[in-house]
Amino acid sequence: MSGAVFDVLSGDVNPSGKLTVTMPMVVNNQLMTKDQTPGIMDESHYTDKVSHYTEKLLVGYRWYDYHKVEPRYPFGHGLSYTSFKYDEKSLKLDGRNVSISVNNTGDLQGKEVVQMYIGFPEKSGEPPKILRGFNKVDLKSHEATTVEFTLTDRDLSIWDVETHDWALQSGDFDIFIGSSSRDIRATTKLTVKADAKQVA
Repeated sequence: MSGAVFDVLSGDVNPSGKLTVTMPMVVNNQLMTKDQTPGIMDESHYTDKVSHYTEKLLVGYRWYDYHKVEPRYPFGHGLSYTSFKYDEKSLKLDGRNVSISVNNTGDLQGKEVVQMYIGFPEKSGEPPKILRGFNKVDLKSHEATTVEFTLTDRDLSIWDVETHDWALQSGDFDIFIGSSSRDIRATTKLTVKADAKQVA
């Protein structure tokens, strides 16, 4: 056993990694077709090696959210020997600046990756929520800090296939702050009024 693994198992080092993928409950949880997963053995030969992205924007955690399917472990999930409290009442929205207080409520020092997701107005046709930022904080036992995010025009835009450019969207956006894509600790709303201008 390596020293690094032993340090984690013994508690000398507090793990702080987060999943960059969604772990399914069963094999092919997303019911992917052979066209979507090229290279699969089929009757002693490989199928077409060209991927067909018929799922469009519903990739990874976005598919699970849209279809309301429970994953085994969600995108952004991670374990720790300590615990973190997100103070929902401290969540503030100042223009497009988002901030929230996070407190290490356990007895050990630890790192937490605070994640910000946004939900576009329904007319935009986007998935239920999309990761738009994350900040990793290192907190001593019972220490608190304020975590901040800033939303740009690009964050609030979608790709316009007709103009081949980014288009800022108008309407009410949901702001989700959490520890994973399924562990949302605080929410608020942002209203954007945009004209037809494109976003650089």
